Amino acid sequence: LFESKDEMSNAELRALFADKIYAKYKENLKHLRDVCTRYSLTSLKNYTIIKNRKATIINSTEDYPIFLFDFGDFKKIYQPKAKEKARRFFYIGTKPSNYICGYKQLNKEYEKRQAELSSDESEDVDTDKPKKRNPKLKHAILCTGGSDALNVAALSIENHVLWMNSESEKLLPNDFIKIISKVESFYNIPDIDLTGITQG
Repeated sequence: LFESKDEMSNAELRALFADKIYAKYKENLKHLRDVCTRYSLTSLKNYTIIKNRKATIINSTEDYPIFLFDFGDFKKIYQPKAKEKARRFFYIGTKPSNYICGYKQLNKEYEKRQAELSSDESEDVDTDKPKKRNPKLKHAILCTGGSDALNVAALSIENHVLWMNSESEKLLPNDFIKIISKVESFYNIPDIDLTGITQG
């Protein structure tokens, strides 16, 4: 059980985005809120844990924000200020193995481009006029996690970001083929720590 807020506060946006990104859009925080909405991220007033028939309510504060990624059949609660790393996030519902976060948004944009191109071509009666038939998006960018992905997405609307549950999870061959069939270029941005270097 959880209760969502109507809009993210400035303090919550600061907790999500890197200082340079926040500073760049400080006069246009709507852009950062739109990025969060695009990737189905909301802030929570609270969530409830029920254990041994006892309900415990965890409330968010300005100093302890709580976020929720809504992936449809399952959700992820993200607590960036949790002291224990193991408590920073947990899932509600069952997460499919090797789930690609952000792919739903990428595919939706691709299908939108397909529909627009099909409509343009059907209305174009000048057969000598060159037609752009390729609906591929400019690029997809694989990031190490949701926080990195949000920051990369904020830099440009053309940045279609993807991320896995952890750096140790890898794209399956069929998933990679599915992604590159929809984009012109594919980039991987791993962390620069040992895990990122090894798994990236």
